[in-house]
Amino acid sequence: MPHILEKINATAPKITIESFYTDRHEIVHSLATNELNFAIDPIIPRSKDVVSQKVFEDKFICAHRANHPITKIKNFDMNALLEQKFINISNRKRGPSIIDVELQKFQLKRDVALRAQHFLVTPEIVRSTDLVLVCSQSFAKKHGLHFAELPIELPPVEQYLIWHSSDDNDGSHIWMRETITEAFQAAKKS
Repeated sequence: MPHILEKINATAPKITIESFYTDRHEIVHSLATNELNFAIDPIIPRSKDVVSQKVFEDKFICAHRANHPITKIKNFDMNALLEQKFINISNRKRGPSIIDVELQKFQLKRDVALRAQHFLVTPEIVRSTDLVLVCSQSFAKKHGLHFAELPIELPPVEQYLIWHSSDDNDGSHIWMRETITEAFQAAKKS
């Protein structure tokens, strides 16, 4: 992201970027009233008033520390996965994550030892404990985490850029959408 901020500063130095959490049920209204210019979320709101574009896709993996007992398991199957203690990332206080929903389909449940609101607190925890984290492969690589393939098929990690349809043909809006899209492409490669 830093090089994207450099690009914005060089091309449009008077732009101020603000990033903050907005409840999903408020996204459409916030876009319509220009409280937000964009939203980035894995879920596209059901509204004829918004437009979206997929900006990120990656696969889920199981991140762990170097020399974790997982590395000695020859057949990392579902039983081996469920023997682990997990970090669960969610900005909600309760409720299942995507892996929990998929496991529930098979009447399985994982052992969540830590629930955190954001991924950025997790790399050091994963590196210094036996807790594991289901996250995108690009996140694990970016933070130097070791990882194993999951023994379960999960839908891919996806993020969508969402905006109000009234901004669809606005030149500066198009420029910023392209810039955000570039940032996500760069994040996946790094």
